[in-house]
Amino acid sequence: MKNRTNIAAFLFLAFAVVQLAVPLSMIYQRELTLRQGAEYHFKTRPIDPTDPFRGKYVRLHFENESWITDTTCTLEREDKVYALLSTDSIGMAQIDSLVREKPSDNVDYLAAWVSYQYERNNDSIEVQLKWPFDRFYMEESKAKAAELRVNRNRRTDTLSTYAVVKIRQGNAVLDDVKVDGISLKTWVEQLQEEE
Repeated sequence: MKNRTNIAAFLFLAFAVVQLAVPLSMIYQRELTLRQGAEYHFKTRPIDPTDPFRGKYVRLHFENESWITDTTCTLEREDKVYALLSTDSIGMAQIDSLVREKPSDNVDYLAAWVSYQYERNNDSIEVQLKWPFDRFYMEESKAKAAELRVNRNRRTDTLSTYAVVKIRQGNAVLDDVKVDGISLKTWVEQLQEEE
């Protein structure tokens, strides 16, 4: 009887350790990416919906969510691909190429999923991608103000908005959203103080 109790206690303890190990591993990977990941700026077009289960956030759409390739491309919807990244002349992230196989760790890459693709003309196909980051959560009182002000200013193209994303070994963490180089949260606070 005592042997069964010991086995049950051991199994319970092992189960508890496994349940703690998974979220701790996810947290560790996120923190490691934030500390050691390469920083990329993804040019954005924000809007602001509400998610009743997750709260207020700014939904981000990116200007570089597509890749043009030749007609021999055989990607399907929801295929996982890896985008090899670099920066353009103004420091924004750009896709150098898409590959199906996970690249070596000595290049900056990001896992993405194919949203859809369409034939542009007889010799090229445009592949639309879904990045693993598309929501920037904010305090409810600031999220709506951020959305209104950014969208108002984006119409006149006076603002540069971009997401600051840390990337390490294919993992990505959305660190901040910046408006003309200022954190979106700080920018909204400054505008609210001026009113």
